[in-house]
Amino acid sequence: MGKLSASTSCQATSSESITDKFSDLPDEVAHLILSFLPFKDLTRLSAVLKRCRQLYPSVPGLNFIFYEEVKPKPNQDIEMLMSSLDRYFFSRGDHRIQHFGMNWNLYPNKTVQELSNYHFRLNTWIRNAVRCHVEELDLLIYPAYGFSLPSCVFLSPYLRSLSVNLAGQILEVPSLPFSSNIHDLKLFGVNLDERFFQWISCSCKCIKKLDLHIMTDTQNITIESSSLEHLHVLIFRDLHLNISCEKLETIEINLGPERHRATSSNSLKIFAPNLKNLQCIGSPWGSQNLGKLMSLEKVELFLKPRPNEIDNVFEALCSICWARVLHISKDTIKALFKEGSMAAPILDNICNLRIHCTTLEDDLVPAVVSLLRGMPNLNSLSIRTVKGPWNPEPSSGFGTEYWKLQNLAFLHQLQEVTVQYSGHGSNEIEFSTYSTEYWKLQNLKKIAIFLGSEDEQSEAAAGMVSRNKMISTATIIIRRRE
Repeated sequence: MGKLSASTSCQATSSESITDKFSDLPDEVAHLILSFLPFKDLTRLSAVLKRCRQLYPSVPGLNFIFYEEVKPKPNQDIEMLMSSLDRYFFSRGDHRIQHFGMNWNLYPNKTVQELSNYHFRLNTWIRNAVRCHVEELDLLIYPAYGFSLPSCVFLSPYLRSLSVNLAGQILEVPSLPFSSNIHDLKLFGVNLDERFFQWISCSCKCIKKLDLHIMTDTQNITIESSSLEHLHVLIFRDLHLNISCEKLETIEINLGPERHRATSSNSLKIFAPNLKNLQCIGSPWGSQNLGKLMSLEKVELFLKPRPNEIDNVFEALCSICWARVLHISKDTIKALFKEGSMAAPILDNICNLRIHCTTLEDDLVPAVVSLLRGMPNLNSLSIRTVKGPWNPEPSSGFGTEYWKLQNLAFLHQLQEVTVQYSGHGSNEIEFSTYSTEYWKLQNLKKIAIFLGSEDEQSEAAAGMVSRNKMISTATIIIRRRE
């Protein structure tokens, strides 16, 4: 009996010690910890910890998650959870909310009346969050047909960040002119119409970041803003896109090859005189007018052109001639230098080139050489191989003698080279071997070689590089790829 009492006393002391540690935390630290908890866990913790119960009504971050995965939950369970959030907002009063996240994902077997009732409750919680001067609102609602955001969201002077996923539902914005203070807007799975883009242009005078997954039947879209700095666009169908943003610094556009091609035509027009970073992924645009991007610093081209889109790739490359850094995929390079295609454009501003490929294939090497001929001022070259879902054919058709015969103009000033071995063929090894033989007398400062797994050819190349360490003044780094 004495042992049992001692054990019980020990457990109580341990529990009190844990409780005291949380109780000793400053309010701002305790608030931060509690803000990471889902609403259900926060409610449970407040039932057992007095300090948590005291801070419960003023937690700055709320994350309400309801997710029916495989089968629907009983209606009484759903009602119990919703009622707990109703009571919470009633007890919270006007305590300010910094972040309110809601992931409401129902099993798709609800009746129209049930969805209408649920959406009414969702809108009530959103209005309560706005009443509490919420600054960041993150909403995912499914199914969302028949649901529309309350207008108070767009009218709130305190809301700075809005992220919405409505699973294909149209996002309705107020028709009356007003000023919105939103700085960061992310829309996923939202159907957008012309009114939305007019709202961006006329009402969002403070917006800095815009992230759109465009689902629309509208053929002509204009994104115009006097304050926008960062734009990311994912497009699912052909359309004509006009971007006019004087302060824009970053554009990321993904025009997926799997998009619906109802019209088989698209166009891109950009006016962004201060643009510094441009990323293009997917299919090239049929018609493009990128303007004079004289402030451009970095370009990423990861295009997957069809045979009839090769000229569009060449046009895109010519439009980015002011950039200093270029990251480019193998599909883009191959399209540029297929037999019968145009001559290589001169990109004499490029000083940093990174090539992304699964391996330095035999049919890729001549295209790479053609690209390099147009970059006389290159001083940093990187060949990054990426593991694909299948093993490519071994590529071993180009040795060191081939590279010596090319007489590439930039070699005398190259300062840094990085090569990742794919483990398929010897082209990358031969290129690295040539680099150690030729560049040891040049201005090279750094050679980084990333080897494959247990590959004998990789080990041989590492040995060749090591033998030149005593001759070359460059820093030579040899590591195994992770």
